[in-house]
Amino acid sequence: MRLNGWIGTALFGVILATACNRGPSDTGYTGTWSRGSSTSGSTISMAKSGDRYRFFWKLTSTDGKWSVTCDKDSYCEETFEGRKSSDHRFVTRVDPASSHLLVEDAQTLYDRQGGIREQRTDVDELIVEGNGLRLLSYTIELNGTKLKRGEGPARSFEKVSNAVMEPGP
Repeated sequence: MRLNGWIGTALFGVILATACNRGPSDTGYTGTWSRGSSTSGSTISMAKSGDRYRFFWKLTSTDGKWSVTCDKDSYCEETFEGRKSSDHRFVTRVDPASSHLLVEDAQTLYDRQGGIREQRTDVDELIVEGNGLRLLSYTIELNGTKLKRGEGPARSFEKVSNAVMEPGP
């Protein structure tokens, strides 16, 4: 069947608009996810690189006192009131038993004078659900102490884009 004139043009426009206006879809862990409150908004993003994922985090409080930015190597700095409060180095791996993504967060926490207060490592288990539009994050290890899913902190993120956000401020 051949379409001529304005019908063909209109049909082409509808197809093009549909292709261009797709919202977030199920791309597994890859993409950008967000959660927020009245005082801050937190965004995480993951990009697949070979058999690993790069993990980025951005956070800015509405009053500008608290922020987190990461570089392209998943190294992040957290600041509070203009002072560095912690460093984070994120490393990911897929759990062979569950196929869930595990995110290890090696942290250095600083006191107000800039001295090291604590070094610790926490591990979160990430689970994609809700047709790929919701990401659940369960802390399953707090500084060497193993926890069952649900015993530690849990967070929920909504997918905002299939694209990966650029690291940096």
